[in-house]
Amino acid sequence: MRKYFLLSAVALMISVITNKTYADAMGNATVNVEAFIMDTYEFNCDAEFGTILRSASAQGEQTIQVDQYSGETTLSDGISLPYDNTRFECRFPSGFSYFSEDKQVDFTLYGEDTGEGSPTLSGEIWIGDGSENIGGILTIPASAPSGAYSGTVTFSVTF
Repeated sequence: MRKYFLLSAVALMISVITNKTYADAMGNATVNVEAFIMDTYEFNCDAEFGTILRSASAQGEQTIQVDQYSGETTLSDGISLPYDNTRFECRFPSGFSYFSEDKQVDFTLYGEDTGEGSPTLSGEIWIGDGSENIGGILTIPASAPSGAYSGTVTFSVTF
């Protein structure tokens, strides 16, 4: 019996020593957990430079610029907008009416394939901080054939 008692006592001491070793190696950790949720909304904007008349005698590259705040149109010599049908506007989701950042986005418009590839026009669209208005500039190379040009551009903004 004494043998079993000693064995039990030794086992108990090993258990206490083992637990003490584990207890010395344990600690507490603080973990900071954060999340930031941003909702996404889809909206559409129209950037229509309208019907552009280019004089046959126009030389070099031509540009049309629409101011993002006033909507005022500036034209290069040799082109005109006879119908004043430029339209630059955005349609926001309910409850939102302006952007909280400036944004500039490049775009390309594509014309009908002439057998030698699609001719292109290029430009930039601007959206001003705190504004629901957009503006832009369209660049027409001297080599651009007459015809309809169109394209789309996708961009992200913060409300």
